[in-house]
Amino acid sequence: MFEKFNDTARAAVLMSKDIAADFNQAHINTGHLLLGIAGTTASDPRWKNPPGVSPKTAAVIAALGTTPETIIDQTVPEMERGTGHAPAHVPFTPKAKQALEYALRASIMLGDN
Repeated sequence: MFEKFNDTARAAVLMSKDIAADFNQAHINTGHLLLGIAGTTASDPRWKNPPGVSPKTAAVIAALGTTPETIIDQTVPEMERGTGHAPAHVPFTPKAKQALEYALRASIMLGDN
């Protein structure tokens, strides 16, 4: 599926994996994806100028009447921290897989994958 994503989308997904690891989670969930799309995780300096926030993503977030910072501020407190270390391969939860499938379908319909 990921070969159909553009570089920005792939970067956001990879960032969500790093975010899941930061939270010591064994799975990538929709919250991790949302934070990856919003573009940052405070604990990881690699993402200070994140590749995951494209102009189109920023426009969608603005059209929803919010900002990446607001998304982050409201999502991070809701995230649970795991007790162990994230495994080398971190799978997606079923809801995260579904969100990615919907995103891919929408981007294909819009001609922007």
